[in-house]
Amino acid sequence: MNILRLYVSRAFYKTFFATVAVLTFIISIGGLFRITDLLARGIEPGPVLQVFLSGLPNGMIYAIPVSSLTAALLVFGRLSGDSEVTAMRACGVSMARVAFWLFPFSLVASLLCLYLNSEMIPLQYYLRWRATSELRADSALHLLEVGRTVSISDELRLFVGAIEDDGTLKQIRIFDERDGGRLREIKADRGIVETDSDTGAVYLTLERVTIDPFQFESPGAAYSDRWQMRLAQDTRQTYVQRDKHRNFHDLFVLSRELVIEAERLVEGRWLTERARRMQQEAYAEAERLRREAWYSHERVREKVSQLRARSVELESSGEGALLQDHATQLEKESAADLVRAEYKALQMQQDVAPKVALLLRQSRIAQEGIGESEERLRERALDMRIVLHQRLLLSFSPMLFLFFGIPMGIRPHRRETSIGIAASLVVMFMFYIILTLFGEFKGHPQLRPDHLVWIPGGVMVLVDLVLLRRMR
Repeated sequence: MNILRLYVSRAFYKTFFATVAVLTFIISIGGLFRITDLLARGIEPGPVLQVFLSGLPNGMIYAIPVSSLTAALLVFGRLSGDSEVTAMRACGVSMARVAFWLFPFSLVASLLCLYLNSEMIPLQYYLRWRATSELRADSALHLLEVGRTVSISDELRLFVGAIEDDGTLKQIRIFDERDGGRLREIKADRGIVETDSDTGAVYLTLERVTIDPFQFESPGAAYSDRWQMRLAQDTRQTYVQRDKHRNFHDLFVLSRELVIEAERLVEGRWLTERARRMQQEAYAEAERLRREAWYSHERVREKVSQLRARSVELESSGEGALLQDHATQLEKESAADLVRAEYKALQMQQDVAPKVALLLRQSRIAQEGIGESEERLRERALDMRIVLHQRLLLSFSPMLFLFFGIPMGIRPHRRETSIGIAASLVVMFMFYIILTLFGEFKGHPQLRPDHLVWIPGGVMVLVDLVLLRRMR
């Protein structure tokens, strides 16, 4: 049994590592041509090689799962085609047992992808930033290609329609995402690349410029005859890490902190609204007391007028004087009631003022230090959760693809082997497409896209269990 296990494992490992090497080369071949072109233009090789090497972890997180599937299809397809699978079954060896011999490998491969996704991907973006920022103005022109959009950095892309002999750029289009990932498009008729000798920063001075939008808070284009923007910063400046370029721990913690900040904004707005409503209710109640006291005073004045008119009629008798005294008494009491109502209304407004001030102070404390809107905070948190779940699922995809490829490679008839390979490759591509598609639902948070990205993983687990059960 150990000999059989060693035989299957060796065949699988050889095929797997060969496939990883081939896929990594295929993924990197575009970068190799690009490096050759840049070196031929006279750019310093150090930063260029750093940019190329920094992209290898991103290629490996796709090469390892695909290699697991490919190696499983090729090795077990060959074993099935050479009737070695039939021989194993005749000897009482279950194919499910043979498949689980590779479980330690799948676990190690998944843990390796987990490490790459969590630690190496953020590091790769930092190394790429550092290498890119080391390119000075003398190499900035070499990076540009006429008629092609070139990535100056992760957040800045530049298109040039023509380059004159003196280095002047024409027909310029710039796609700037350095403001929190929001896209700003800049168009200019011409521009000149310059460098600051003191700081080493690279600037692009533009002429006849259109900036759309100029401010994200108030959308709309702005126009200028002359505009200067920075293309590359000095390497001594601090690296600002984008949200989606963080490791798993930072993604999880920061997304929770953003949600808490959004809830603080909601609480702050609720406290402000409560203070406003409390103040309005107190003022409305005070106004009601004043209005009722005034109406009562007006009715008393009418009654006093009637009594005095009656007292004039009865002036000759003793009743006239009594009516005059009664009217005077009513008038004094009404005036006193009016004063008491005004005092009570003012007291009511004064009593609620400290409570309103306290609520407003609590609202300011709740919102203190938060410089973004609730919608933007929740959007950033959701985006980070989507990236976190996508990278987690990608980390465990080697295990999913391995146990999917083994039963698909073992077919009862030789003619069905190619069909199994084709079907497996289609399923793999659908897995990545659906995973990416669900990640684009971040504009619909009510659909919980951070949970939707696990659907292709759950489907793959069910399919793997069904296929492994059929192999027994």
